[in-house]
Amino acid sequence: MESKRTIYFGKVLDVEDPLNIGRIRVEPILEQITLSYPENWDSTKDKWGPTDPFVFLPLIPNYLWQIPMKGEYVHVIYSNIEERYDANKFYIQGPLSRPWNNRYEDYNNSQSVMASGERYKQAQSIVDPQTGKVRIGLEGVYPKPGDNALLGRGSSDFVLVDNETKGSSTALVRSGKYLSSGNDNIPVVANDGRAFLQLSSYELENASTGSETITTETYEDINTKTYVEWSIVNLTETSLTYDGKVSVYSLPSNLENGKVSNINPGIDVLSGVFILPLYSINFTGKTLSETTELINNFITGVNEGQININGYPIYSLDSQFPFFYGPDSTTYSFIIGEVADLLNNISGKIKASVLSSNITLSDGYKERGYGLVWTKTPPKLGILTNIKNETIDKRDYLVDPITYSVMGADKLLLLSHRSVNEFKVNLKDTLYGIPQSSLAVDIQNKTNSMVRGEELMKLLNLMVDFMITHVHPFPGLPPIKEYPNKNVSAEKIEQTIRNADNVILNQNIRIN
Repeated sequence: MESKRTIYFGKVLDVEDPLNIGRIRVEPILEQITLSYPENWDSTKDKWGPTDPFVFLPLIPNYLWQIPMKGEYVHVIYSNIEERYDANKFYIQGPLSRPWNNRYEDYNNSQSVMASGERYKQAQSIVDPQTGKVRIGLEGVYPKPGDNALLGRGSSDFVLVDNETKGSSTALVRSGKYLSSGNDNIPVVANDGRAFLQLSSYELENASTGSETITTETYEDINTKTYVEWSIVNLTETSLTYDGKVSVYSLPSNLENGKVSNINPGIDVLSGVFILPLYSINFTGKTLSETTELINNFITGVNEGQININGYPIYSLDSQFPFFYGPDSTTYSFIIGEVADLLNNISGKIKASVLSSNITLSDGYKERGYGLVWTKTPPKLGILTNIKNETIDKRDYLVDPITYSVMGADKLLLLSHRSVNEFKVNLKDTLYGIPQSSLAVDIQNKTNSMVRGEELMKLLNLMVDFMITHVHPFPGLPPIKEYPNKNVSAEKIEQTIRNADNVILNQNIRIN
C-alpha cells in the first residue's frame, strides 16, 4: 500500500525557519512508517540542522511565498520514499474546507474534504442550492473559476479577472474585502468599503454620443371630489320642453367609481351610495335654450366656486377639484339609445341627445354632455398629467480600446518622499507597512485635503459674475449684497465659502 503512494500527510510542527527560505518542520502521518530522531539528538543544537528528520522544503518556488501555520495540514512529497531522512523532501500547503478558513485551517478540517476525512463534518456551501448562485453577501469575496488570484490569510488578495466575451481584463488589489457577519456557519460578508486598486482595460469604450430629451407623463389616480349630475325627467312624454334637475354632490373619498381613472357617464356614480346633494335646482317647462343655459351656468358656477343663477339662491363651494359633470343613468340611457321600448321613446332619445350635445363647461372643449374638470378652467377636460422632460446622455460602445486606473478606500493618502517643511512625512521603518496610528494622526496632520475642481470653478464663477454685475449704493461704500442678481449675490459667495470644507475640499483624499 505504501509503495503506491506519491503524496503523504503531514502536520506542521514549527515554521520559524532560521534561514527564512520557507522551510517548515513537519510530523509525517504515515500508515506504516514512523520518523524518529537520530541517536544523540540535541534539540538545542540539531533542530533545523542537517540531521533534523522533520525539516521539509517548499515545493513551490520561493517567489510565491506561502508558509503554513503551526498545526495545519500539508501534503508531503519525498524524492525517494526509501531515503526519508535526507533533505530531499518537500511540502505543499494543504486544502481548505471552507474559503473563510484561509486565516487558519485545522489539520482535521483539511482532511474533511479528502477521502481520509469522511467522518468529519462537511462545510456549508457558499452556493445557494435553490438558485445555483453565490449566497447574498458573499458574491465577489472569493475568486471565481477561470480567474487567477493570490490570496492572503486575511481579507487581502490580488485577483486577475478576464472576460473574453466582454473584451475586458482587470487586475484587483484588495484589502478589507469582507467583514464579520456574526453567522457561525458563514462568518464573513462582503465589505463595500474595502480598500482597493483596480487596473482595467476594455476593447470598446463606453462613450457619450450626444443627448436626447425624454418626455414622461404621470398622474396620481385620486378620487373625484365633486359630482355635478343633470337629469331630465319627462323624456317619455312628447312635450318639447324640459323638466329636470341639476345637483352637486361631495363624493366619498373611498368611492371606487369616483376615481379619476374610472368615472364616466357609463357608470352610475351614486349607485350604492346614500348621500344628499349639497345644492340642487329643479326646473320645469324650460326650452332647449333655457335648459342648456341653466345647466351650463350651474357647471360654470361649480368651476368658479360660486353658483349664481338668476331666480335661485346663491351657493358657494371650495376644494371642488377635480369634479365631474354628466347625466344621471336614466338620462344617459336615452342619449345612447339603450332605453327599453326605444321605438316608442325615439322622441325622448332625440330630445336627450340634442340637449347633451349642448352641455359643456366651455364651447372650447370638444366633449359634450359630460367631462372631468381637473382644475379651474383647465386647458382640456380629463386627467391633466404631470409632464416631465428629462435630458439624458446617450451612450454607446465605440471601437476604441481604453484603460482605467481606480483607487478607492475610506481614506486616500498620496504621499511624496520629497515634500519638505511641515509637509515632510517620515516613512522610516515602514517598509512592511505604515501603522494605523501614524496614518490617523501624524500623516493626517501633515497632509492637505484634495480640491474638487468643478466645485471650485462654481465658486470662481460666482466671484467673477459678482465682480462684473455688482453695484454700489454710493461711491466709496461697499457693494449692495443682493443687487442686481440674487444668483450671484455676495451672500451666496459667503455661504459657498463657509461650506468649502465639505464641498470644495475632500477631507478623505489627502496629499502632502
